[in-house]
Order: sequence, then C-alpha cells, then structure tokens
Amino acid sequence: MNEVIDFETYLVVSNDKFEIYLLDLKNFKNLYKKEFKYQSDLEKIDLNLLDEFLEKNIFSIEKVAGSFVNKINVIIQNKTILNLDLSVKKKNYSQNISDVFLKNILTDVKDLFKENYNQYKLIHMIIDKYIIDGVSYSSLQDQISNDEICLEIKLISIPNLLILEIENILKKYQIQVN
Repeated sequence: MNEVIDFETYLVVSNDKFEIYLLDLKNFKNLYKKEFKYQSDLEKIDLNLLDEFLEKNIFSIEKVAGSFVNKINVIIQNKTILNLDLSVKKKNYSQNISDVFLKNILTDVKDLFKENYNQYKLIHMIIDKYIIDGVSYSSLQDQISNDEICLEIKLISIPNLLILEIENILKKYQIQVN
C-alpha cells in the first residue's frame, strides 16, 4: 500500500459512542463513516469496546484509502475534560499590543497551568475577549493606545491518563494521534 496524504482519518470517542471517518481532502468527500453506540452505567469511556471498534474499522479504512492509517485525529467528548476560564490583567501598559506581548502572556498562562494541573494536558488556549481600557473587543485591534489590558482566556485540557490509554490502544494499529 502506498502512503497517500490526500486522506485524513478522524476518530470521535465519547462515553456512549465511537465514530470513525475517512475524509478525501482533495475532493472534499467523506469516504467512510462508521458509528457504534453503546450504553454504560459508568461515566467512563469503555476502552475495550473502543479497541474492538478500531479492530473492525481500521482495516476497512485502509482498504478504501489504499494506504495504511498512520495518523489519526482524535476528538474526545468526555466529562473529564477540564475547561478553565481565566483573566490576565496588565496595568500601565502604554505600548501597542504586539504579537510578542501576546506570546509572552500566553506562555506565562501555559506555564502556570502546567505547574498547577500537571495531571492534564493543555489542548487549546482561546482568547475570548480583549478588554482594553474598559472597552471589550472580540478580536485584537490595531493601533489602540491603552493604559490597561485584560485578556479573557479559555483553557481546555484532557487528563494525561485518558490520552495515554487511547494512545496505547492506537499503538496496536501503528497509529499516532494528531
């Protein structure tokens, strides 16, 4: 089988169902879709069922794509996902807001998160709002002079243990998680 980069595979994992998709990026088509629903009394992902689901579907996807599945995009829907909202405020900031300034703030937030939530992996950092001198903006504004800036940031993270469990199942099929 030849490795073709015109396809992407997506796996959706939740407490009550699994879905897998093969997308043709060149022609914008969904070439393969399977869904498996199950009931569980636990609020936990049934990893044994996930393994069985993958066993039934990975070979079929590889057959349709004509190549091995080496990488997969995993979307996790689970109550163990941690969402945090926080604000960062800088007073007496008289310069224009630059990319370097934003990068430094976000790096500080990321480091603070890692220090306090080391059992989680930070997946997304989203700036929801820029508040500049008391005026709220949904996107960064150019050339605004300011004295005070506040960023409202949303952090989305997944427990390291859950990531490890899913990665271990996918390793059986020689698949890396994107």
